[in-house]
Amino acid sequence: LIDATIPVLEMAQKLLPSSIPLTIKFGPEAQPSSMLRIANHPRCDALCFCNTLPFGAQPRWAKKTPPVDWKNLFGTDDPKESPIAKRFPGFAGGLSGAPLKPFLLEWLEQVRALGIQKPIIAGGGLLSASDARLAFDAGADAVSPGSVAMLAPTKVRSMIRGAHDYARRR
Repeated sequence: LIDATIPVLEMAQKLLPSSIPLTIKFGPEAQPSSMLRIANHPRCDALCFCNTLPFGAQPRWAKKTPPVDWKNLFGTDDPKESPIAKRFPGFAGGLSGAPLKPFLLEWLEQVRALGIQKPIIAGGGLLSASDARLAFDAGADAVSPGSVAMLAPTKVRSMIRGAHDYARRR
């Protein structure tokens, strides 16, 4: 992860004006400890976490959150046999939405415990203003309402309003 990200940040530092902010987005496999070097890079303006967990994968860094039970959810933990792979061979898909929220919250806590001060945009399983509050309390500076936008678009406005009100009072 660092081996791929640091050179991109170095290139951005040489080629892009500092007036263009760079937010680096990571998926659930991203080790919290690897964020320290990335966040400390002068060209990294913010971190964004999380995205889809590839089918069959586990966030190995998680200490409190139980592993994803792929067999219980989908009948298999083999990416070649995932429901998506059966329809689109060669593409296993992954897990998004509410099952990622515990990983998101734990990741935020671990990253903030490392002393990372850069802004963090949190997403991954946030479906309500209450979920947004949990993310803020775990260390997020902003939330990305992707899951709720896909699953319950009529709830996006109330989530944003609730998140905004909570963040403003903090």
